[in-house]
Amino acid sequence: MAVRRRTRAPPAPLRWEETTSIVDKYWGEMTSEAIRQRVLASAPRNPLHTHRIIRKLYIAFFFLYGFFVLVPLWFLWYWPRFTRPRRSWTAQRCVRIRWSRRVCAIVARCEIDWLGRDLSVQLDPSRLIHSHPVTIGVPPDSWLIGYAAKMMNQLHATRGKWHPDMVHRRSAAWSMWNPAPSPHGFAPVSAFWFSGPKASRKSKPAPRQRGDPVLLAFHGGGYICGTAAESDATSLIYRNLVQYTPIKHVLNVDYRLANKAPWPLPLLDAIAAYYHLVAVEGIDERDILFGGDSAGGHLALALMRWIRDAGPQLGLRGPRAMLLFSPWSDMGFTHVWGDKLMKHNLGTDIIHDSFGPFAAGLLTRAMPPGCVHEDVYLSPASRLIAPDENMFAGFPPMFITYGEVERISLEITDVFRRVQLGRRSQPAVIPDELYQAPDAVHDFMIFPWFAEETAGALERLDQWLRDLLSRDDTDDDDDAVVSTVLDPHAGLQPLGLISPATELPPPLAPLTGISTGFGGRPGAQSSRSSPHFNPSMPYAAVSPMTAPQSPYVHALSPEERQRRQEHRAALRAAKSPRMVPVRDTPRFMYADIRHEGLHYLDIPHLDLGGSGGSGVPLGTATLEEDELRLDAEDKNAQASVTSSASDGTSRPPSRQGQSASPPRSKM
Repeated sequence: MAVRRRTRAPPAPLRWEETTSIVDKYWGEMTSEAIRQRVLASAPRNPLHTHRIIRKLYIAFFFLYGFFVLVPLWFLWYWPRFTRPRRSWTAQRCVRIRWSRRVCAIVARCEIDWLGRDLSVQLDPSRLIHSHPVTIGVPPDSWLIGYAAKMMNQLHATRGKWHPDMVHRRSAAWSMWNPAPSPHGFAPVSAFWFSGPKASRKSKPAPRQRGDPVLLAFHGGGYICGTAAESDATSLIYRNLVQYTPIKHVLNVDYRLANKAPWPLPLLDAIAAYYHLVAVEGIDERDILFGGDSAGGHLALALMRWIRDAGPQLGLRGPRAMLLFSPWSDMGFTHVWGDKLMKHNLGTDIIHDSFGPFAAGLLTRAMPPGCVHEDVYLSPASRLIAPDENMFAGFPPMFITYGEVERISLEITDVFRRVQLGRRSQPAVIPDELYQAPDAVHDFMIFPWFAEETAGALERLDQWLRDLLSRDDTDDDDDAVVSTVLDPHAGLQPLGLISPATELPPPLAPLTGISTGFGGRPGAQSSRSSPHFNPSMPYAAVSPMTAPQSPYVHALSPEERQRRQEHRAALRAAKSPRMVPVRDTPRFMYADIRHEGLHYLDIPHLDLGGSGGSGVPLGTATLEEDELRLDAEDKNAQASVTSSASDGTSRPPSRQGQSASPPRSKM
């Protein structure tokens, strides 16, 4: 007879609030529930703004009143320099930023949960000026593992009960964000190759030589706005990278947005894009870099974390580096706890306070309440997650850019500090860099009217990339790293060097209460127990960047090694051209406002229908000029063919009047 042994149940895990507390003098203790209550209390709640007919009338009045009344008054107000939020800004820049913040406010107020592109509509390649569309296929089911598989189980288990946290709405209207039961998982994904301006409408992408770097990019927009198409403002970043850095090939991914695809479906699209590069295109992982702006930077971080945690099972080693532009890294808003932090850069950025909670709530509506505070994939900078060396161990070198006066600057610098904790146990191959653009707003590189600041960031990024790409990628693990924080005011001179053995700069004052973070015992483990974050979770013992025997790292022939050596030498000797500043005029500004207003009036009636609208018609002022240029070149090419047929000679198509200036765009 078998004897049943009595086993003691494991002790209940300690709650984070019991071990570490962050207390504000007036707001009290910061907890997940307290944050949600405070954010919900300030969320828009006027039902008239979400009424099917009244909303359209309100938006029409909003833009007409702003266009004809507010904008002229703001010009008069900001004409004296002492009234401007930043003395370096022109009156027109002040008006643009204030207008962008005003427009950002109506997204949550009117529950505009979709400002993207209808992904079921294929774009005509001949109408595109800078890009080439491609459809990414579905990866095998064996790639749905680790965190992605766990979150998919959560999504299916809660289907029919999805509830956006931190968003006010009538209970009868939740069904709009709860689609009929249907399978969710990998799906075909649209994407666009950027390899420079087209010479003609029928031009093919520029050929890529083996060893040339490829950037896998993800656009921003809070997971509810934007598209990877060239009409979107965020594409300006990647067009500029092709022109002014050694990266000549960018794959920009049109991942599914939160209106129809809650978390983790955007992550699945990112995984599918990576599978496409390494398994379908056959690109060596040593030649791949990740990039993303705002929410796209958040998605790039999540994809890299998934590769680090689950990639070894698939033989993945990860990308060469990461380029992050104003990455969103705290969806739980733990960096705005308290009156002082709540007012941080309040009147100088384009982001309105209501936008982030609305977008985060919509994205995580299938997840349990409070997941944005405890899930390191969703909030790697959350102050309710103790910093730990394992959090970013194994991540590739990073170049992070942000604006000095943007709202989320504190969480961006916090992410950089946490990355340095990971470098203590596992150094990267070259220095991480944190670049601060002076007097710049969130995601400033998408705006042509921040061309001067963008040029400075691109110039420094060009130097960093050439240092990275000119190194021998077969011995990445031989060198330690120091991390550089750059101050553009000092002529790109480093403020200081942070080595893995040096204490990091102090973070936010409330964070000093954490005993296992910066300034505490290095490597100390948190006592937090969470289904989404475990500081002692196993990860690849060897960095994914240096893991041997990867099926997606190709063996190099002697000729290929010689060619790579010559390419590295050329990178060290050369320098990319500097971006030419673009003059902003009232004509361009009013054109952007007019087209933006027309697009907001064209949003689908029921939001989640997603059938009305063909993408954000941003920056049409110069896009129309480029279309006329290509039309003229096509006519010249036809005339050349006709002429050559008559006289027996051949002439190349004319490229007179080709403009290298980027299209005007506005978020």
